[in-house]
Amino acid sequence: MSKKQKLILGISAGFAVILMAVYFVVCNIASKHALEIFRREVEKQKVLEGIVSVEDIQANLFGEVSFVKLQWVNPEGTVVANIPEGNFKVKPLDIILKKIRTTTIEELSLTNATVNIAFEDDMTIKYVNRDIYAKPEQKAFLTNIAYAVNKPDLSTTKIIGTKEFKGKLELINTNISATYKTRRFIISDVNAKLNLDTKKSLDFLFTTGEFGGTLVGEGIGITGSINLTKETPECDLGLVIKGVNPQSLGAGVNINELVDANAMITGPISAPIITGTLALPTLKIPGLFFKEVTGDFIYEAGIIAATNIKANVYGGNVEGKGDFNIDNKHYNLDILGHELKASEALEKGGLRCKVELDLKIRSEGRPDNTLTYGTFISGKGDYLKIIQFDSIQGEFSNLNKNLQFTNVVIEAKIGRIYTDGFSINNGKLHLGKVYLDDEAIKRREIYR
Repeated sequence: MSKKQKLILGISAGFAVILMAVYFVVCNIASKHALEIFRREVEKQKVLEGIVSVEDIQANLFGEVSFVKLQWVNPEGTVVANIPEGNFKVKPLDIILKKIRTTTIEELSLTNATVNIAFEDDMTIKYVNRDIYAKPEQKAFLTNIAYAVNKPDLSTTKIIGTKEFKGKLELINTNISATYKTRRFIISDVNAKLNLDTKKSLDFLFTTGEFGGTLVGEGIGITGSINLTKETPECDLGLVIKGVNPQSLGAGVNINELVDANAMITGPISAPIITGTLALPTLKIPGLFFKEVTGDFIYEAGIIAATNIKANVYGGNVEGKGDFNIDNKHYNLDILGHELKASEALEKGGLRCKVELDLKIRSEGRPDNTLTYGTFISGKGDYLKIIQFDSIQGEFSNLNKNLQFTNVVIEAKIGRIYTDGFSINNGKLHLGKVYLDDEAIKRREIYR
């Protein structure tokens, strides 16, 4: 190596050392004045609407910052976020050069936080300004995209904004409430890791404790990602829900049994489709007590449709399907029962036989207008071990706890017996007038 090359190398090395020294000195100054810098930059920022404050901030030379008692209050005076403690990692050079951008924060961790999120109708978050740095012509272009034909509010740009975000978020024992239109969700003990790159995807690892609001349950787990490269963000998420209480949906029937569900969330984020399986150990509806209930379901546009429902009931089994509207609480349920034991359904009734059942339930969301109706037919059996019969068939309806049977026909050795005065109250069978049809005598009363 020549003397000239050695000289250049030495000068370069010395210059690099000086730059590093200056960098660390500036970083040290920045770390000592972290709280002052934070407050100054918060006053200038226009992304979060309202007031953002913090009690104390500590920083080191490597861009690692911890803070205590950070709070964000929206313009209406409501606390959006209250964070007792947390830490984040920033790009030190951005701080030194005073170029605070949405990519300045690389990692953020929040502990024991309380966050209240409100969504607009188009699924954008309230009080977050996402396009303030866009030029007028950019805003016009983005607006045209957002209100494109047939997709007025569904574009990726509309949802994630015009600025780039790239970083990781960790939530530890956090409580979250979210409001969207008439729906509200309150989730406790949230532990999550989210990796966001607005040019690629949002990756999830999300678990919770108990949740309430529009839906009540014991816990939720979500894994997977949302693709942000599409015109509309698309979901590819796995969902596990434990201990959901259907009664919290206001279904109009007193159903308090807990449901477990496993599902996949796919499709656009503004109109996701959820498909999966459900299971619950027991289910009680008027007149029926199901065990080991399983089924498939699909959720789309506020409607939950269940198919392939199977369960055990009264010594037999059932299969069925149904649908439920989350918004107006209307639901329909169709059930076919096979080999049901009347002696188990009517413990005090004295009726012994196996029954085939065609049951339908129609509800407009209130117990007093929930209509249950259908038909049934039995095999051979007896009543009180005295009256033998070959079959019983008829129609039934139950409205507001009034279970009535009509067009009941009993086939027996003595002839065909029929009645319209047949009801069940509190599991006990009540008979009205009973008639016998034969060739000689029509409509002769034999029992009252």
